[in-house]
Amino acid sequence: SVKKLFQQAGIPPWERIRMPKLYLGEKLVCIPGLVVDREFAAQGLDMGIEILIDPLIAPSSDPNHEIAVVQRCGVW
Repeated sequence: SVKKLFQQAGIPPWERIRMPKLYLGEKLVCIPGLVVDREFAAQGLDMGIEILIDPLIAPSSDPNHEIAVVQRCGVW
């Protein structure tokens, strides 16, 4: 179960809610940095992608301050 994966990784419950989870329809495909479903993982010399998600910058009281979430996918 997903709960067991988080427990095995030592991720406390209050941090789990903020971790991104990628779904294909109803199926959980990946929790970046933690686990990828075998069906969707690159095998051997297959091409794959690496999903890197930078954390959200804390809001600022400055109205000109823009908040951005940067998502990068690197191919290996």
